[in-house]
Amino acid sequence: MSGLAWTRVVPQDALSAARAQALATFDAVGFPTRKDEDWKYTSVKPILDAELAPQGDAPGEVFFSGLADTPYRLIFVDGHLVDEALPEGVRLVPLGEEPRLGALAPAEASAFVALNTASFVGGVGIVVRRNATVTEPLVVVSALSDGETAQSVPLRLMVVVEDGAELTLVEQHPAGGAGLLNLVTEVFVGENAQLRHLKVVEGDEAFHVAHIAASVARVGRYLLHSLALSGALTRTSIRVELVGEGAEADLSGLFLGRDDDRLDHTLHITHDAPRTRSNQRFKGILDGQAQGVFTGMVQMKPGATGADAQQKNPNLLLSQGAVVHTRPQLLIDHDDISASHGATVGQLDEAALFYARQRGIDADAAQRMLTRAFALDVLETLPEGSLRDLATAQVESWMETP
Repeated sequence: MSGLAWTRVVPQDALSAARAQALATFDAVGFPTRKDEDWKYTSVKPILDAELAPQGDAPGEVFFSGLADTPYRLIFVDGHLVDEALPEGVRLVPLGEEPRLGALAPAEASAFVALNTASFVGGVGIVVRRNATVTEPLVVVSALSDGETAQSVPLRLMVVVEDGAELTLVEQHPAGGAGLLNLVTEVFVGENAQLRHLKVVEGDEAFHVAHIAASVARVGRYLLHSLALSGALTRTSIRVELVGEGAEADLSGLFLGRDDDRLDHTLHITHDAPRTRSNQRFKGILDGQAQGVFTGMVQMKPGATGADAQQKNPNLLLSQGAVVHTRPQLLIDHDDISASHGATVGQLDEAALFYARQRGIDADAAQRMLTRAFALDVLETLPEGSLRDLATAQVESWMETP
């Protein structure tokens, strides 16, 4: 079966009404085109042209490495949960029993969210109980197997960090087979709660389309670090609502592309309450014919008095054929706020390269050294320990690959 005709199949279960509505929404809006502002620089044509079969009834085989072997984990292969080990204070909830499903990511959010809602089979709700502090990371691995047929796999996650609780969540999407992972994640951060969220995507031949929607309550903190390491088409859409007084969102990321990679981060942060704070720091490094996109929107609602928002997006191009589109944006509905944004696109500093060459460092080594320094700077926002070690190892591995 070619294309995405399989999306017309709607499973008949407890979610059938929501699925039918989502499919109707998709039929009304269709796939995004370059005329859609959010998709102006990212074409979904490669996905539509691919021969994608529906999600299979059983997972295929795939090799895991890195933090997948940590004590606490959820491992999905082709959208099927194949292994789980949870820390104390964390429980899983079937999404069919979760009344908040779709509250932050309704089908109207995008065509891919609508398709996910209409067809997801795999997925869970992760709930951290009130005042629980989980000291070790919970690792969620989602991989596509390297089978004969490329699949289109919808996966749905919900993360609820109840009042006063803390969790570190690591998402790993390792390189594997071709196909599409259509991932939707809804995040609820309670009062005085904290979620530290690291997302690592190694795309290779796969398409990765993710939609993260988060809500942060009073004095809650949501810290997201997103790493996109190559990919035929990797797009991560992030929407954060700061709904409680003193809520914070700290979003940082790094996208590294070469050859014909297509990497897209699209962010929208809404300040709804007083004294909320947001910070965005995303960097891009592109080589070959790779293309990158960063869209960062910050919206200050009338009730967000005393809010503060900062945004930076420096980018480094290593070849003449690489392209990056950067669009920092502010939408402010009143004056009692503090906000700044900025974006740069450039190449390696010739003076710095010359300085390195004068000290006996050859041209290739000097370029790698300066590129590494540019990239690893953003990783300093990660806490010292396993998270930073994982991210640093992934970035250095990418740089060492020809």
